[in-house]
Amino acid sequence: ELRRAPYPRVRSRPNDRHHRLRNNLRHLVESAANICLMPQFGTIQDGVEYVLRPGGYAVVVDQGLVAIVKTPKGYFLPGGGAESGEALADTAIRETREETGLNITITNEVGTADEFVSSAKYEGHFQKVCTFFSARIISESYEGEADHKLVWTSPDKAIDILTHGSQKWAVAKHFSSTVHV
Repeated sequence: ELRRAPYPRVRSRPNDRHHRLRNNLRHLVESAANICLMPQFGTIQDGVEYVLRPGGYAVVVDQGLVAIVKTPKGYFLPGGGAESGEALADTAIRETREETGLNITITNEVGTADEFVSSAKYEGHFQKVCTFFSARIISESYEGEADHKLVWTSPDKAIDILTHGSQKWAVAKHFSSTVHV
């Protein structure tokens, strides 16, 4: 049985400033709970304006080995920038086919990370918003781009030699979340 206290409860009314501050703090805490902190890689230079460049990349695994692409500029996962209106998974599929000659299917999303880069070729600075997908091969079509060589390597070696930190992160994340049977 609930019984009422023998005396009325006194509730102090906060002043307007205190009330606003408390509401603002509550709003900030609620907003922070909804923020997903995205991993960031590369060097952010002060005073430089970065152009957002969304892209899709594939972590293609076959018999325990990871497909990476060797170019004159380093080692990379297959993938690249999205074309206007293109879904990021479709970008990963298209770019993988163009760069390696592999036709793939996406099995799931690994995650998204930012990579800050500078490009002499495009004369600019880019914030690449890289979405990574796990993928498997469905067929091979042809040789990839002339200056792109497909290399199959162990996950540990891929993490060691990939040029971009976001791609190293994606390979590590793919294999840490994969159940090996």
